[in-house]
Order: sequence, then C-alpha cells, then structure tokens
Amino acid sequence: MQPGVPGTFYSTDPRLPNPMAICTAQTVGVLMPGDCETVQCTWNNPPQMPTNLWFRADDSGKGQMPAAECNDGNDLLIMPNAQCTKIG
Repeated sequence: MQPGVPGTFYSTDPRLPNPMAICTAQTVGVLMPGDCETVQCTWNNPPQMPTNLWFRADDSGKGQMPAAECNDGNDLLIMPNAQCTKIG
C-alpha cells in the first residue's frame, strides 16, 4: 500500500451503525503484505476511566475504505480497558 492509508480509532464498535469515531491517522510509509506501522492521533477529552477502544485500518472515519487490500478481514483491533493519560 502507498503512504497515506487512513486508520480510525473508535470509542464504539465500528462494525455497528453510527460508530463513534475519535480520530483518524494516516500511514507515512509504503506497506507491503505483513508490514506494520505505528500510527497515532489526538483524542480530545478522553474519559478518565479505562474504556474499550477499537482501531480499524483502511478506514477514513467517514465510511470509506480507500485502499485495495489482499485481505480485508484483518483490519480491526480491539483494545479492552485502554486508558489515556494526560500529558503536560
């Protein structure tokens, strides 16, 4: 995949109707099958308590999945009981 593939973090399951998008990040490098890249974005006003987070690769946060992939079934990551800490 070319650089600039989006991935979106959600506070609700993105497979359900009207998921709650937190923020969207983009890759910076070329990704070949099996490659990984760390992405991040800013969650304004995260909850203070642990919460479940979802991340879906190749997801614009607006219902679009722009990249052609060899395996569309491995785009979802669930992070149970994730907690953000305030910086600064």
